[in-house]
Amino acid sequence: MKYRDLILDIKKRPFEELRAHKKEVTGGMNPFLYFFSDHNNNPHGKIFVASRTLENIQDAEPHVIPHTHTVDQMYMWIGSQSDMNGLDVEIFLDGESYNISSPCAVYIPAGLKHAHRYISGSGYFIGILLTDGRSYNEVTN
Repeated sequence: MKYRDLILDIKKRPFEELRAHKKEVTGGMNPFLYFFSDHNNNPHGKIFVASRTLENIQDAEPHVIPHTHTVDQMYMWIGSQSDMNGLDVEIFLDGESYNISSPCAVYIPAGLKHAHRYISGSGYFIGILLTDGRSYNEVTN
């Protein structure tokens, strides 16, 4: 089977293995990420994609330390309701705070300090980085 290695095995792993992510979580957050594409399951790929489920979040503390990447990133939040609503998030971009509701996406250019916290609701988070073939931790400061 010539292209079997293009079908990636998805792994559920603790998110604290990623630089700038805290081990402790609050507010009902799931401490695991599903790694869709990273240097482990896609070693020749140039993209990092991870997702997490969020259920009944209630004013969780920030679980990510403000940080930067040397590559561009995209955050996406999808609420669990049929219209993709149902998840509220606060995002921090270089000292500014924005309250946003799903469905929503935030483009984070390389070098922009960022973090986020979940305010309320249920749904899904998806994070995508264009890693140039490096691991998440290699492109994170």
